[in-house]
Amino acid sequence: MSGPDPATGAELAERSAILEAISTSARALLSEMHAPDAPGRLIEPLARAVGASRAYLFENHRGADGRRLMSQRYEWSDVGIASHADDPEVQDLPWDLPGLEEMAAALERGEAYARRTVELTGSFRALIESQEIRALLIVPVRVAGDAWGFVGFDECRREREWGRHEIEALRIGANLLGAVLERKRLDAELRASESSYRELFENATDLVWSIDLAGCFSSINATVTRLLGWPAEEVVGRPWEELVTEPDQREIVRTAIRRKLEQGVAETRYEVRLRRRDGGYVPFEVNSRVMVREGRPVGIHGVGRDVSERRRLEEQLRQAVKMEAVGRLAASIAHEFNHLLAAISGYAERVLSRLRANDPLRAEVQEILRTGEQAAELTRELLAFGRQQPVKPARLDLNELIQQRLPTLRRVVSDDVLVVDLTEARVGRIHADPDLVEQILVSLFVNARDAMPDGGRIELSTAVVEADELRRRGIAMVAHPAYVRLSLRDTGHGMDPAVMSRIFEPFFSTRERGRGSGLGLSTVYGIVKQCEGYIFADSHPGQGSVFHVYFPQVETPGVRRPPSGEFRVAAAPAPAALAGPRPEQVLVVEDEDLIRHLAEQILLDRGYRVISAASAAEALDLVTRFEDEIDLLVTDIVMPGLSGLDLAQRLRRRIPDLRILFMSGYSDSPLLRAGLAREGAAFLQKPFSADALERRVRELLDR
Repeated sequence: MSGPDPATGAELAERSAILEAISTSARALLSEMHAPDAPGRLIEPLARAVGASRAYLFENHRGADGRRLMSQRYEWSDVGIASHADDPEVQDLPWDLPGLEEMAAALERGEAYARRTVELTGSFRALIESQEIRALLIVPVRVAGDAWGFVGFDECRREREWGRHEIEALRIGANLLGAVLERKRLDAELRASESSYRELFENATDLVWSIDLAGCFSSINATVTRLLGWPAEEVVGRPWEELVTEPDQREIVRTAIRRKLEQGVAETRYEVRLRRRDGGYVPFEVNSRVMVREGRPVGIHGVGRDVSERRRLEEQLRQAVKMEAVGRLAASIAHEFNHLLAAISGYAERVLSRLRANDPLRAEVQEILRTGEQAAELTRELLAFGRQQPVKPARLDLNELIQQRLPTLRRVVSDDVLVVDLTEARVGRIHADPDLVEQILVSLFVNARDAMPDGGRIELSTAVVEADELRRRGIAMVAHPAYVRLSLRDTGHGMDPAVMSRIFEPFFSTRERGRGSGLGLSTVYGIVKQCEGYIFADSHPGQGSVFHVYFPQVETPGVRRPPSGEFRVAAAPAPAALAGPRPEQVLVVEDEDLIRHLAEQILLDRGYRVISAASAAEALDLVTRFEDEIDLLVTDIVMPGLSGLDLAQRLRRRIPDLRILFMSGYSDSPLLRAGLAREGAAFLQKPFSADALERRVRELLDR
């Protein structure tokens, strides 16, 4: 019986040595898998086990033009052997290099490639010879089933044949290397994913959190610091009840948790107030769901969005809608009240004109007239709030107007109030009625004065601001690119949020009963809106108040244009000569009997001939009989059926030189503006006095 083949025993010993090197390297790799040079650490023991002079790892890739290339990633060289780790010739080597065809085909089949240098050809042989390689062994490396690259072993000291046992052992090492590379790839992807998630988690504008089944925060992003003032590390590990402190709000959260954990609801949405570190509260819209691991719930994950700005905008919209509705109601009431006042004051004037100078009733009638004027002023304020007051807009320099009115404004406040002028030198021009801007200033000064009964300081300033400032205040659609901001700041007692929410409402006042009508700031609000502007108030109890009024800037500083935008009435053509010295005849059209009869009586008393109608249709019938005798039309604008404007248009086609006097309690309607644009037309605001009616009629007839 013969003994074992010595060669076979040597091969087995070498194979065992290689496998031992692989085993040792694998154990080391498992503990240092994330090390950047982990694949290189496997190459060295493999090379030493087979007695190679040099070992390296090449990766396949494609160039910018799509060409298949290979580049060296790791290299180990024995003592005395030149290293090519930094050699550019081993980077971006093309796979179509002459002489590589045989090796490429072998690797493509998944086979090892072992050759002596003398057996190589072409450019590949020249490259190998330049590195003093006598023999080489190339073993493919596959990652996730794809040809990732290869591991190579060089013999630089002598020519050698690579044994089958060496090749098989090194293939095992190459497979292990492929597994290491796959693990590194997966780890890199996982770390990138985790990094991306962490970045999203920490940089999210919303609050992102999770709680465990015990109700304690297991994670929360840094947004908690920005929105609530709590450091994230202080929140983690604490119960959610520490952020939700109000009993009714806690019940909202508990209900949502029960629905998810007990009733199986996958996702819940609710709104809850969270406590800031400073004691305040922030409303959040929360969307949360159950976290499940291996089929069992392990906690709740949620996202909370700060809805403070949304709630503020919604409240702003509700306030705007409310103010618009109240304004329309106020204007409507004022319009109807004007009709009554016109009759009361008009007939009182007629009674007064018939009383002797020493008649004891004169004082009482005069008191009626004074009271009527006070009531008329109240309706004018209501119309201002409802944006229905007369306007004469012009291009004006706000600073110049302030300087002109400042002496008067100083007299509005007491001597113990310091008025400081901080207006900028040049702010351009705005388009507004100067008298109404003065009314804004007076109302704001009066409001500041009443807030400082013991004296204080008023700062009046102007500035040019961009539209972005209004957008930051919640105005989504800003009509103009630039605005002139008028600001008035006082050092008074300030206002709490409850008062702030109502300051522009008509008849709302914090003064004691009998001091003011409560229409000051509501009038300001109406005027500002009529100027296509905005008004805001900022105040806190004990810290004074500041009102900011924004007027659209229509001219930048330094530009000067002639004033425009006023209601102008061009002269009508001279009336045709009247046949005979007859008195002028006036057609009065008014659907309110009291106003119509009053106008008739006033004009008759002044010597005019008068015919009247209660509607436009009735007036058209009268014109067919008196067409050649009518010199002036006095008409209400808003009437059932045809409006006063429609009536004026029809009569002008029949009587081209007819003068027209419009009457209305609404003084800035589109109908009125269209009517006044016509030649020979004018406007009379209700209520009116007898003298005012007669004066306006005379002005028109004398043109």
